[in-house]
This record gives sequence, C-alpha cells and structure tokens, in this order.
Amino acid sequence: DRDFMMEMFKEYRAHLSERVDEIQSALQDRDTNRLARLAHNLKGVSLNFSADPLATISLHLEEICKREDLTHAPDLVAQLDVEARRLEDFLSNNL
Repeated sequence: DRDFMMEMFKEYRAHLSERVDEIQSALQDRDTNRLARLAHNLKGVSLNFSADPLATISLHLEEICKREDLTHAPDLVAQLDVEARRLEDFLSNNL
C-alpha cells in the first residue's frame, strides 16, 4: 500500500535526527552498551527503507561498540550525521 509506505517514510524521516542525537549523546557519555543498542536499532530501521549507507555506518558503529573500542566512533558518528542529513534532504524533497 503506497499511502502506508509514504506515511512510514515520513515517520522515519521525522525521527531520524532524534536518533542521531541520541547516538551522539551516548558517544559523549562513552556508553558503549547504549551506543551499540541505538546503532543496532538505526541499522534495522534503515535496512527496512533501503537506506544502505546509514545502515552500513550503523553496523560499523555497533561492531566497534561490541569490541568496546570507541577509537573510530567519533568519525563514524560524524559520517552518520552527514548521511542522515543527506537522507533527510532527499526525503523532504521527494515525499
């Protein structure tokens, strides 16, 4: 059902920046468990919408959290932020 999917895309877009903010907060707190959980959730929902770049970055973030090595986490979160903004712009112009 097209209308249902469009509504789901709008919901995804509406909460995307909030999800990225939560991830940034978890990183700032150096809370690997929360960061891994948030990255896992974003990965899953992004895969549902074929937002592969966001899902891939989230996967990498989740994996480094499992190893409890946040060395590259700031770079990944920065990439996540850029990609989320790019996707939000795309969805805003196409929904």
